[in-house]
Amino acid sequence: MNFLTILLSTGAVMSAIMLALVFVFRANSNLLSAKTRYTIWIIILVGLLIPFRPQLISPLFTLNNPFTNVSEVKEQGEVDLTTQSSQKADTKSDLTATNQVSNVQSNEATTVKEDSKKEETKFDLLSIIGKFAIVVWLIGAIVVFAKYMLEYRKFCKLLKRWSSPVEDEDIIRIFRLTKLKLDIENKDIGLIRSKYVNTPMLTGLIRPMVVIPEKEIDETDMKLIIEHELTHYKHKDLYVNLLSILVLCFHWFNPIMYYCMPVIQGDGELYCDETVLKNKNMTYRKTYGKMIINMIPTSSSKQVALSTCFYSKKLSVKRRLISIMNNNKAMKKISTLSILGILGATVLSGSLMTFAANSSYIGLEKAKSIALKDAGVSGVTFVKAKLDSDDGVRVYDIEFYKDNVEYDYEIDAATGQILEKDLDIENYTIPQNKNNKINNLNDSNNSNNTNTSNKQNNAADIGVERAKSIALRDAGVSGVTVVKAKLDYENGVRVYDVEFYKGNVEYDYEIDAATGKILEKDRDIENYSIPQKKAAPKKDNTQSQSQSQNQSQTYNQSQNQTQSQSQSQTQTQTQTQTQSQNYSADIGAESAKSIALGDAGVSGVNFTKVQIDYEDGVKVYDVEFHKDNKEYEYEIDAATGSIRERSVDEEDD
Repeated sequence: MNFLTILLSTGAVMSAIMLALVFVFRANSNLLSAKTRYTIWIIILVGLLIPFRPQLISPLFTLNNPFTNVSEVKEQGEVDLTTQSSQKADTKSDLTATNQVSNVQSNEATTVKEDSKKEETKFDLLSIIGKFAIVVWLIGAIVVFAKYMLEYRKFCKLLKRWSSPVEDEDIIRIFRLTKLKLDIENKDIGLIRSKYVNTPMLTGLIRPMVVIPEKEIDETDMKLIIEHELTHYKHKDLYVNLLSILVLCFHWFNPIMYYCMPVIQGDGELYCDETVLKNKNMTYRKTYGKMIINMIPTSSSKQVALSTCFYSKKLSVKRRLISIMNNNKAMKKISTLSILGILGATVLSGSLMTFAANSSYIGLEKAKSIALKDAGVSGVTFVKAKLDSDDGVRVYDIEFYKDNVEYDYEIDAATGQILEKDLDIENYTIPQNKNNKINNLNDSNNSNNTNTSNKQNNAADIGVERAKSIALRDAGVSGVTVVKAKLDYENGVRVYDVEFYKGNVEYDYEIDAATGKILEKDRDIENYSIPQKKAAPKKDNTQSQSQSQNQSQTYNQSQNQTQSQSQSQTQTQTQTQTQSQNYSADIGAESAKSIALGDAGVSGVNFTKVQIDYEDGVKVYDVEFHKDNKEYEYEIDAATGSIRERSVDEEDD
């Protein structure tokens, strides 16, 4: 995120906090002491001057960044296609079905690149506007700072022209005694009288001096005036004044700052009064209040930069007198909690609102490199690489393929941390009459996946090969066909999802990735191959029925059980024959795509998934494609071509 967007987001949050504080302080002025309020304001001023914040929590509000650079948009929007040539070389000898999927991915990636070029053109104008806005902000900051400095320089010249050192011994004695009282007797502070000012003040950042107006002031009031102005010096109020000016220069475009600055200075005056009147009785307070009234200037008084203001129209005299006469002490616990609360809110203000697509992100190329390094592969085909949001966190969604393995990564856009990853071993098309080759392909893919996963696993990960061994040992089978072996998450627990077939039985296991414990297992009796003999089941069925009838002549209870088993076997064999016919018939990937396109009523789409899958024992085609801002997903029966499921989702631009 560039400096200007940080300034805008931080300034917006801090402005809301400032307005809330003004409302609370005016609604209940006795809730906090003037010292506490002034300390809170100083924390906020520092927070406004240093807008950079640590990202401790996920932003509550994410806004589009109007000042995005073109180079940044290109980095975050394009998909690198240079790796596809090596992918073609690696997969040249793969099955025809795999090549079809690669072509689909290539079309998708090409379209993404074309879209990114359109985005680049779209953001050219925004980039120019962003640069222009930075120039305007810089000019405004310089103008505001120059205005305050020129006013201060003019004031110093006039003050020097119409002022003279104090020669009255009584006033000098009071001045020295007050410095001694405040433990600042060694500080070089001047004391002058001037016809140019009509109210007492402290001015001079480098060489401070107390300025007293050229009018009659009795000794009691003089003591109070000098103590008040020297207290300003001890509180470092001139530096707070400089801090306020710098904040106005940074946030010159924000009207809330101009509204709140007099309030901050007013609380500085009240804090000064509070310090002078500490542990004083009511009589002393009344005398101090009368002095304040006596110092009200007869003519208008304008606040000068880098100086304190003994009297200001914007600071109500009534409010100041009420504060002077208030002898109640605020609770220290409430004051401490308030200061800590504002300090925490200031630190977190950068996390409450942020702008999207900022330069602090790691970038698309870096995200892809992180994913490839973690997967331990190269020469891949990217089908998705984009900046997205997940639960308010900006992430890079990276998806790529290597052979028959799909890798899906979700990477934190700011830190580069891998938030989520998924690895699927997929067989996109099962060719007819090539069952042996398919099994070999699955075994090869599983072996490749094992090597990849071993690189990913840490000390607390049993590895995919170990997970398969656990499942096979528990099932008590060997020589199986593994169709799924992937690392997944289940309720926050990392698990291995292992699925394989042996004969007409499907085995499904869910194994804890850390301990190797079997969390879930399932076994389904299904028939995925064509039976060799159709008469055999009938014969077995007849023999079984004959045996059950002979046994029924001797044992009545056994007859019922045997007949029930016989009926179950007959039913199972009927389902087996039907399933066998279904699995032997396959409409093909191209027909499945055509059926989906015909139903959707679109053309010229970008396919991102065309693969064979099994749903409840039925072989289906999973077809997924994109058109404009819509994502289409279809599940089509591989034997009949009927559409089992469909969904259309709107996507963000």
